[in-house]
Amino acid sequence: MHERPVHLIVVSEDLAEFDHIHPEVSEQGAWLAPHTFAHGGRYRLYAEFTLPGSNQRVEFFDVTAQGLRRPKAPLVGARLDGLRAGADTELTFNVGSTAGLQPYLGSWAHIHIQ
Repeated sequence: MHERPVHLIVVSEDLAEFDHIHPEVSEQGAWLAPHTFAHGGRYRLYAEFTLPGSNQRVEFFDVTAQGLRRPKAPLVGARLDGLRAGADTELTFNVGSTAGLQPYLGSWAHIHIQ
């Protein structure tokens, strides 16, 4: 699980806001993830975890945060043509210089696609 037992991904409905949180377990055994939403509006939260003796799971739920909504932001630089559900898609990233790169949470790269 990349050195953490639970990952909580917060994504705004328009995909303009994204947060990756690592909840911590309390003394009472509850998982806590303090978070301040930057704007009001709908968000989808994805919880990635592995129960003992099970495979990795991802569960999601939607929340609506109160407050002022951010102005709509266009997706810039996104090329979504040719993508098909259930089909393999090759992703290419140009990192530039690799000087000083270090693994994060036990891995060289992370990507979440839903």
